[in-house]
Amino acid sequence: MRSARPPLLAALALSAALLGRPGRAGGAAAPARQALPAADAPAICAALGADYAAAVSAAQVCHAGEDATCGAARVRVLDDPCRCEVAVNPAGVARLDAVAARYRAAACAPPAGLCTRRCRAPVARCEAPAGEPARCG
Repeated sequence: MRSARPPLLAALALSAALLGRPGRAGGAAAPARQALPAADAPAICAALGADYAAAVSAAQVCHAGEDATCGAARVRVLDDPCRCEVAVNPAGVARLDAVAARYRAAACAPPAGLCTRRCRAPVARCEAPAGEPARCG
C-alpha cells in the first residue's frame, strides 16, 4: 500500500516534474499532460495558482518613470473566467508563462461559467506612490 503524501509535497513534486528537462538540442522539453490523482488535483492547482499570483506580483515591480518596464500584459489570475489582464514588466513574462504552462499541463482549468464583469485594459504606466515601491499601474 502506498503512503499518502501531504498535498503540498505532492504539488511541489508534480510542479517540478512538469517543468520539463532540457532536450539534446538545448531546448526545453515541453511538459507532458499528466493525469492527476483526483485527490491531489485541487491542491496542485491551488499551489500553481499561488505560484502564479506571486509571479504576477513580482512582475508588476517596475522602474519609476520608465513606462516601458510595464510594456507587457498577462492575466491577473489563472482561474478567472474573464481572463482579465494586468500590465507587467516584460522581464517577468518568462516566469509567468512557465507557471501558466505548468497549470495547463496539469489540466487545471478556469471555472466554468460566463464572465459577468468587464475587464479594464492594462495600463502600461509605472507608478510609485509615496513610500511604496514602483509598480505597474
